[in-house]
Amino acid sequence: MLKTCLYDNGALDLRELVLSAAGDRVIGAAIAACVNRRFANGHEPERACRRATEPSMSVIGG
Repeated sequence: MLKTCLYDNGALDLRELVLSAAGDRVIGAAIAACVNRRFANGHEPERACRRATEPSMSVIGG
């Protein structure tokens, strides 16, 4: 999973892309799109996040 921010509610499932036999260009474009959608700073996604609880660092791989 590619998560560009701890406060981001979404993530890019890289495993799904690889298992679907997506080519390098498709995977590269998906990664670029994910990175380009991230917020400019940490305060914007924190305000936009609508989770009731924060996941622990071990759940998200940190």
